[in-house]
Amino acid sequence: TGGTGLNPDGFTLFEVIVALMVLTLAISALLGSFRQLVYTEEQLRGRVTALIIGRGKLAELEQGSEKGSSGVFAVPYSRFSWSCREETAADGGSRLILTLKWRNQNGLSQEESFSGYRAAD
Repeated sequence: TGGTGLNPDGFTLFEVIVALMVLTLAISALLGSFRQLVYTEEQLRGRVTALIIGRGKLAELEQGSEKGSSGVFAVPYSRFSWSCREETAADGGSRLILTLKWRNQNGLSQEESFSGYRAAD
């Protein structure tokens, strides 16, 4: 042949196997990165939602329009539950500690806490 060192009949079985192994490794790495991206996105979505609805609930508690001390948010936030405890402050007001809990789509539990203050009546 012309001295190019190439097999005129195509690739050898060894070359095909090596190419498939390299392709499998690349796909595995990409799949792992994609899983991590989906997990991180789910974590962030839960935390942002908790921040928004938690701050709203804390405002209701501070103003006294929410009389309860625990509950579950309405649809579409029904996977989020909340509880609040009060501690008496030195000036007679109340320090409010609001805790939100929820489960991500992957089943992991998460929790976020907020602090607020309600003046004495």
